This record gives sequence, C-alpha cells and structure tokens, in this order.
Amino acid sequence: MREIMPGIFVESDYAPCNLALVRMDTGVLAFNMPLCPNQAQAWLAQAEALVGEVRYVVLLDARVENVILTAALDIPVIATEMLMRQVESYEERSWRELLQAIGIDYPEDAQLISRLKPRKPALAFTTQFRLYQDKGGSTRAAKVLDFEAIPGIAPGSLWLFIPEHGVLFTGDCVTIDEPPPMELVPDLQAWFQVVMSLNRRADVRYIVPGRGRAPISRWEIEQQLEFMRTAQQTAFKLSKRSGNIETPGLTQAAQDLGQAFYNHAGIKGVQQIKVALRRMIQEH
Repeated sequence: MREIMPGIFVESDYAPCNLALVRMDTGVLAFNMPLCPNQAQAWLAQAEALVGEVRYVVLLDARVENVILTAALDIPVIATEMLMRQVESYEERSWRELLQAIGIDYPEDAQLISRLKPRKPALAFTTQFRLYQDKGGSTRAAKVLDFEAIPGIAPGSLWLFIPEHGVLFTGDCVTIDEPPPMELVPDLQAWFQVVMSLNRRADVRYIVPGRGRAPISRWEIEQQLEFMRTAQQTAFKLSKRSGNIETPGLTQAAQDLGQAFYNHAGIKGVQQIKVALRRMIQEH
C-alpha cells in the first residue's frame, strides 16, 4: 500500500483492481473492493490495521458482485441508486438463484455467499452529492468528497473527486496499460464522452484509474481515448464488410489493437477488445 498524497492510499496487490483508502476525520473511506467477498473482508482487515477504522465502503457500480458485497459487508455502503434498485428487484427465488450463480463463480466463498440476505446500501444517490468533513480536524484528512454518478463502464457507475488534492478516482471507467473491461458497458458512446470530458477538467490533476499504475496525470488518459477512437474506426470498417458481428477479421483486428495499444494485454485483453468491437459493429 502506498500513500500517494496526505491521507490517500492506493493498494494494487488485489489484482486486477486498484483499491483506495481516504482518511476522514471520523475514520476511513474505502473506495472500490475486491469482488470476492473473502478477499474484500481481508482487505478491510488490512486497511483497518494500517490506516484506521473503515467507516464507509464505496462500491463503484451495480454489477451483481457488488450486490453480493453489499450483503456481505458489515460496514455502511455508499453507491448509486441503481445498485439500491438492483437489490430491491430480487424476490426470494431470484435472490437464491443469484447466490447459487455467484457461488459457482467464487467457489471458495460459496458457503459464505449461500447464507447472505439482501441488504440495501446505507447511502444511495442519483446524480451527485458532497460529503463534508470537520474543518477543525486532522490536516491529513480529506475535507470534501464529491461523488458523481456517471455513464461508465457498468450500470450504476460512479467516481469520486477530492478537490483539495485534485484527485479523481474513476474505477474502471479509466484504465492504464491494459484494456478496460467492456462487457458490461450500457452505452459505449456515453462512456466515451464521459472519458473525453476529462480533457476539460482543469481541476483534475491526478487520476487513480481502476486498473494499472496509479496515480497518473490527467493527460495520460490520451492512450485510452486514442484506443477508443481507433476501435470505433475499426468497427466501422468491419461493419462495412459484413453485417454479422462475427465478421471475418474480427479476431485479427482485436489482436492488432491489443498489440498497438497494450502490448502485454494477453488473451484476456484481446477478448475484452473483441467484446467492444462486437458492440460497436452492432451499433453501426
């Protein structure tokens, strides 16, 4: 774990995600969590041993793993309203089916998962909200935390901005040195626009991306923006060859993009790029 600025810590050992802690006057806010419940609990125990009591956990989107984490954690959760609606949508049978499915994906946590009951976030918001801290508190504690719901990498995405340090925590909306995980993006164009909007955010000096080295400067997102532009152009060309989303050349195009922008992306990275190209071809 590294303290990248006073009271702001980043942990990258829970691959593939960057986890963060923000010291507040009343305790610690944990931003992002491992999707595996046992790993999430181990991370919180580590955080409390090193930094102090964790008072809030921020979950970055409404994917089903975060629904499970909301139920598994004994710490108040902050999330968007979409995550709360997701929790409310489950009836007894559908909840049981969800637990069984997640238990298959995370067999080491299956026993813990099977006992969980639905639980809503302690605090859910629709667009944005600001959390103030005591101005008379520690000089190493963040004074203002700005949360914003965004059209991001998954339904119900959010990010967190700390104005006094100019630090933006984006989750997987921004990644560095590896492709973003794009299988859950609700609206590719809206996500593209929200990443582009960072070019106009003069108040943002540093970004903690969801994956890859952290922090980065705002200008380092140009790699991802150029990748997204090139992927759109590639999808347009592929769509002209065939109306089929499995058009010939799709795999090769994904490999070429992976090599050009993420030369160590590997098989999983190329698969993520294929997912994005398929979506873009459909939209053309």
